[in-house]
Amino acid sequence: IVVLHGLFEGTLDSLTESSTGTVWIRDLFLPRSPQSRILTYDYDKRALLRPGTGIIDPLLSLATTFLGELVAERAWASAFDRPIVFICHGFGGLLLKRALALSHSRLGKSTERLRSIYVSTYAMLFMGTPHQGMPKSALRFAHDPNVAGLSQFMSSLLIGSEMLNEVADQFMPIMKQYRVFNFWEELESDIDGKKTYVVDRDSAAPHWADTEQCGITATHFELLKFSTARDSGYAVIREALTRYVRLAPATIKTRWFNEKKFLDAEHRKQAEELLKPQLEFGSTMVGDVEHPSEYYLVPHCSSNQFTGRKQQAQELKEKFRRHLESPNQKARGEHKIVVIHGLGGSGKTQFCLSLSYWGVFWIDASTLENAEFGFSKLGEVAGKGSSFLAGKHWLSTCHKPWLLIIDNADDPELEISDFFPIDGSGHILITSRNPRAKVYATAGEIRFSGMDPEEGINLLLNSAYTQYGLSHRDPQQEGFARSLGAELGYLALALSQAGATIRRNIYTLEQYLRVYVGYRDRLLPKSMSISIDTTNAIATWEIPFQKIESH
Repeated sequence: IVVLHGLFEGTLDSLTESSTGTVWIRDLFLPRSPQSRILTYDYDKRALLRPGTGIIDPLLSLATTFLGELVAERAWASAFDRPIVFICHGFGGLLLKRALALSHSRLGKSTERLRSIYVSTYAMLFMGTPHQGMPKSALRFAHDPNVAGLSQFMSSLLIGSEMLNEVADQFMPIMKQYRVFNFWEELESDIDGKKTYVVDRDSAAPHWADTEQCGITATHFELLKFSTARDSGYAVIREALTRYVRLAPATIKTRWFNEKKFLDAEHRKQAEELLKPQLEFGSTMVGDVEHPSEYYLVPHCSSNQFTGRKQQAQELKEKFRRHLESPNQKARGEHKIVVIHGLGGSGKTQFCLSLSYWGVFWIDASTLENAEFGFSKLGEVAGKGSSFLAGKHWLSTCHKPWLLIIDNADDPELEISDFFPIDGSGHILITSRNPRAKVYATAGEIRFSGMDPEEGINLLLNSAYTQYGLSHRDPQQEGFARSLGAELGYLALALSQAGATIRRNIYTLEQYLRVYVGYRDRLLPKSMSISIDTTNAIATWEIPFQKIESH
């Protein structure tokens, strides 16, 4: 049984009933379940609470460390395949979900030992975990009053954030093999003289299929504090743990048997891939000036500040290559479509415009009318007639490599497949803020969020200082840029806008971080219907105007 604490207290504090000093899992439960081992895990919360730490993804960093330490602890105790039941208070549940998704993805021979946590986990009790976020008033409880505002990470715990959606997307596909019990607080907590639920019922106990739920007559801070077996909520927790401890061994034994067969097959598949002759991908997508496009029908200019996304470019190339090499004849005959989805301002469009084909054709799919107009212009340029069908038909008959960019396909009501040519020798890229657009992908999907930290720092500094280059690396400036980049979530649009403000001498790089964190904090109450990442972009857009107004 592994216990993970939340943001407000350490593990022992979250388990200890203050008036009696009772640690229920040790004093009440363990004597009745002597076959169980109890492990508590503490992590450093400081990097999460303070802005400007420079860590791009603190949750991933914590999950990676937790996973490695838990695997090492179990290996040392000769308990590598022993069943696990997790008890998670508050944010500890988000940490577990991210760690299990990470564990599930470890398939390489050198890292598959980390997959043992995914395989060995039987059940989890989420005690007031903010699956769908927390109100700003609750986050204030953990906020450092000496800091101007909430950190990027703390802001990402607000209701409806992109980070929470990403954690949910990663966890939901693997959740079905676990027993899940969600608990919520039934009493409000006193925070700064106001009564509020730290995590309300909708967030703590979403409507997930085949999961258990129960409320506890306690505040968020008392959910795991019991002095006697008669305390509210304890009987339910005791019964669930006892049941899980009894049922887990047989299930986990079977799962490990199946896992060994799965890994053997995966290793054979990887070996076959290495032995296969590599097909040359050719110059269909090269992304450099040595292969200029003969047709380039794009109303945008590619930004001269566009940088990075090298990993995504290679990933895109691999997805199209694998589609061409597919042994499935039907798959090879399908349209070669990759969907790029993610935040507005994450650089999806600029990324597409940096690619080189014989022909690059851009369609604005923000509305049906715009898309039809784009195809009609394409048909007109090709000399086939100024109509939607003429443009589509011409692409279908082209035998040279073309790229069709269906951009801003955000409307869920839009039938994107209506824009696919019947045939042709091209690739199709769809960009969308709507993750559900990935249903159109035949060659795969790529999710855009924050940039790689080093690429993001270069973009920020190149935007802020026209003379900045690789030959001039100021360590102090890079330190400030790293802190600011992390707070901006390394979002391309926000980085560019912040750089432009600094370039115009409205603020220095050092001043900007302090001003930005405070301004974003004031903006958040007005923007509860949008994500923290969108708020970042809005804040960087408004800051220079606020400075002008103040003068």
